Amino acid sequence: MNYYQLKKPISLRYKILCVLAVCLIGFLIILLILYFLQKKYEAKREAILKNPVKLTGIVFNKTSYKGHSFDVEYFVNNKRFVLKDDVNEENYRKYKSGDSIKIIYDRLAPSQAILLEDLNKSNGRYNSK
Repeated sequence: MNYYQLKKPISLRYKILCVLAVCLIGFLIILLILYFLQKKYEAKREAILKNPVKLTGIVFNKTSYKGHSFDVEYFVNNKRFVLKDDVNEENYRKYKSGDSIKIIYDRLAPSQAILLEDLNKSNGRYNSK
């Protein structure tokens, strides 16, 4: 007898269960990635709120490839920093290149910054003293 004659065919039920298992695993991986991205943002936000400094930056580059984002240039002690951030469609249309925008950065690590509008939309508001 041939090996292929002894092998039983795979049932449709087994195939469906395998496809569902692969989909479930893919969904769980996506959820884990989103969870860790959120935790990373929250850690950055908390670090900035420990030593916050508010200032005005200049939008100098807007892109709409795979979502809306723009680059904001700001200076701390005559050193140039660039914040590359994703923005919602409302802010993307609201700000043009060359416009001023409020940002907040960490006094101890000036390269860590976020848009003040994004901070206000997340858990709680920034209260300047």
